[in-house]
Amino acid sequence: GVWGSYYVNAGDPEWQKMVLARMARLHTEYAVDGYFLDTLDTASPWGNYSYSQPQMASMLQVIRKTFPDRFVLANRGMFLIETHPQAYASSIDGMLYESLYCIWDWGAKRGVVSPWVIGDYDYLKNPVLPAAQQSPGFHLFYVNYLDPGQADFYPLMHAVEDLVGRQGIS
Repeated sequence: GVWGSYYVNAGDPEWQKMVLARMARLHTEYAVDGYFLDTLDTASPWGNYSYSQPQMASMLQVIRKTFPDRFVLANRGMFLIETHPQAYASSIDGMLYESLYCIWDWGAKRGVVSPWVIGDYDYLKNPVLPAAQQSPGFHLFYVNYLDPGQADFYPLMHAVEDLVGRQGIS
């Protein structure tokens, strides 16, 4: 991947066992009360590992069953709302919509408007918001990548606020 990382099979029982043990250790040793699940998009329909969606959905369910009282925040993975709606919505407490409006341009060393903002906004309207508002529901969070020192920081921040404000998200 971009970060020099590797992709895993989320359905592999040995990998699940290792991840669950690390999660339990985090709670025991550091008293964490929640988990951030990054890179659910590994299983996205737009990548090379879309076949792993059932395993990713299953892993979410295993995490929820193992840690029913912990806050589970999923980084994106919203395609699972369409392919595995019950597994996704009942297994998370929140969804982080990373780079909803701005992405980081590593070459320019600044945040720029995402080329996918229109599609992401449409996806936010449907199916994400309806799923978040239905029982059991989940909280929505968003993060955008900007440098506070870049000249257009405030206009971009206001644009983000205008975009999500239209949907009643704060």
